[in-house]
Amino acid sequence: MNFDTTKITDAKRLVRGDLYWNLKRAGVRGRVLLLPGRTTEELTAACAALPRCDLVAIDSDPEAAAVAQNSDLADEVVCGKVEDYRRRVTFANLDFCGQVPPRATDGRSIVTKVASRVAFGLSVFVSYGRDAADRLEHFRERSETDVQTGWLKHVPKSLFGRVASLFEEARLGLGHPASLVRVYRYAGNHTPMLGIVVLRGRRPEWHPGYFEANDGGLPARVLREIDNGAERKLVEDIFAARGRAAAFRAVRTMKRRC
Repeated sequence: MNFDTTKITDAKRLVRGDLYWNLKRAGVRGRVLLLPGRTTEELTAACAALPRCDLVAIDSDPEAAAVAQNSDLADEVVCGKVEDYRRRVTFANLDFCGQVPPRATDGRSIVTKVASRVAFGLSVFVSYGRDAADRLEHFRERSETDVQTGWLKHVPKSLFGRVASLFEEARLGLGHPASLVRVYRYAGNHTPMLGIVVLRGRRPEWHPGYFEANDGGLPARVLREIDNGAERKLVEDIFAARGRAAAFRAVRTMKRRC
């Protein structure tokens, strides 16, 4: 099935906002790779949160790559397969737009291949179906040593099979130890969606949690923690993928001159 990557749900915006806000709080710097789809929203949110990072937009869809190129919000635009990108990156945001990520040509998981080239971590967003709890017990047995636990009890059992599979694919690329710090569930444009965030090593600065993005709870929770007016405005811009393209471009121009 071909998914329309120009349509983005409000639930997706909430999840994306939480991801980028936490990347900002973690002080992520360097090259950030993302799959923007046929819209500038992903790049706009990334620019608002990470203005001094080098954003790499990559997509095998020529139309999506053209949208990213014309936006002038990415530092690098590549029309090709994400698993073929050879440069090291700090973080990779892999949004497969409702599809289960296919295997690479050599049979390896695309998630594993990309994870092997990231320094900080990666996020993966896919649709989930009825594979439910096929690896539930195996995952629980490993979790005491391989992931930050505690909060995992809040993850519905119906998601554990896919969560375990994605975590394992990411961990194989990142190496040991790897920390699962986020599990998201939200309504996609055509299918229910699942997202995870996995970081290299132990990251105490990133508080782990499970979130269902079915209302405005995510930005409301973040805003309650912030007193500074400028930061509150920034959070609102990140969650709404709002921003001033001219201002983003000015920051990027200044950064390139430094």
